[in-house]
Amino acid sequence: MSKHREITAVEFDLILVELVRDIDPVTLLRVPGVYEALAEHFNNEVLERWKKDNF
Repeated sequence: MSKHREITAVEFDLILVELVRDIDPVTLLRVPGVYEALAEHFNNEVLERWKKDNF
C-alpha cells in the first residue's frame, strides 16, 4: 500500500488561488469573515472612491 504525501503549503496556496480566481466576487464576499476582513483592509480606499464619486 503506497503512502500518500501531505500537501505542502505552497501547493495548497496555488490551488486556493485557482479556486478563488474562478469565484464570482459577490459569492466570495458571502464567505463568513471575508466581507469584514476586506472592508477593514480597504476602508480608506472605499471612502476615497466614495468622495471622488460624490463631490
